[in-house]
Amino acid sequence: MTEVSSSVEQTPATTITATAALLREIGEPLSLEEVQLSEPGEGEVRVRMRGVGICHTDISAAHGVIPIPLPAVLGHEDRGSSRPSGPGSRASPRATTLR
Repeated sequence: MTEVSSSVEQTPATTITATAALLREIGEPLSLEEVQLSEPGEGEVRVRMRGVGICHTDISAAHGVIPIPLPAVLGHEDRGSSRPSGPGSRASPRATTLR
């Protein structure tokens, strides 16, 4: 797992700016880019990412073996801590995720 720095910042509207590994073209290298995310909705939580892994499935998608709509954010194996965010969310501020 690669350690990444989190640069999430709140924007005035109902979006969050975060840095993600983005795949824009099949077979091309991933690029670290800022992306806009919606605020968490009903029952959802925000996770402050501490590390992300790119797995075999992600690599296969990046090489065109598995179809994936582009652009795509890769790296679903993660480590972070959850923050209660959306209405009805039940995350503990001390909870951590590891998938």
